[in-house]
Amino acid sequence: MDALGTLHHIMGRGIERTKIFRKQIDREDFLARWADLCLQENLAV
Repeated sequence: MDALGTLHHIMGRGIERTKIFRKQIDREDFLARWADLCLQENLAV
């Protein structure tokens, strides 16, 4: 977390709506890491 108590908006797309993951396994890895971070920091998803 870079700034305690702030809200962040996460977008799941690239510039001009291009895909940000080339492979399904990369997407799944990102989501797993994000879920772990949310649990560690007690964040709502």
